Amino acid sequence: MQGTWGKHGRCDVLADRLTITRHTAGWGKGPFDRIYYDPQSEVPTIYWDEEGVVDNFVMGRTRNLLVHNTLGSHMPGEEGYARCGPGHKRVAWPPR
Repeated sequence: MQGTWGKHGRCDVLADRLTITRHTAGWGKGPFDRIYYDPQSEVPTIYWDEEGVVDNFVMGRTRNLLVHNTLGSHMPGEEGYARCGPGHKRVAWPPR
């Protein structure tokens, strides 16, 4: 899940780019906040390391798709992200 992701494939728009590192995540140039990976989840999932924050990120149907559950797991408000390649060019949406 580490890497750069573009909301709806918009890797070319800094504000729509999500960067996930081993221990942090954030949009654009930041700020970046601490995250943690839950190895017990049925699908790979990362959460913010802040009490009371319920949104999370899960892998989609392919390794090039990330789902941001903005209101928490199994709630409405999902946003899709495509994995960005070098150069942060716009990628096809939905990713293949």
